[in-house]
Amino acid sequence: MNKPLRRTPMRRKSKKRAAREASPEGREDAEYLRKVRSLPCVICQSFGMTQNSPTEAHHVKSGRFSGRRTPDKMAISLCHSHHNKLRPYPGDEDKIGYHNAQATWESLYGEDHEYSAATRDRIERMMF
Repeated sequence: MNKPLRRTPMRRKSKKRAAREASPEGREDAEYLRKVRSLPCVICQSFGMTQNSPTEAHHVKSGRFSGRRTPDKMAISLCHSHHNKLRPYPGDEDKIGYHNAQATWESLYGEDHEYSAATRDRIERMMF
């Protein structure tokens, strides 16, 4: 007999967060992140690798010492394998995930904020 899946309830949004997301600035940031996720991975593209996993928006954090997230306009496009690498994608076994090995990632590719300006430029040139 199969057990029913136990689902954990979704966390409620705070009133402050809901208001931010509903504001013009919040909607603009959400649209910007959608565009970031539509781009190819900056690491795969810069280093001639094949992208085998979907693109995710990464909020840069190299050189930061606070717990606050950087602005959405600084986010860069990373494939899942260069971002988190939570599960292996075929062909991505040798890729290093930023959040799994930040020091190794930075020694191979540089600090993540170095890719922010190029990401913004690519988005500005996009036609939607």
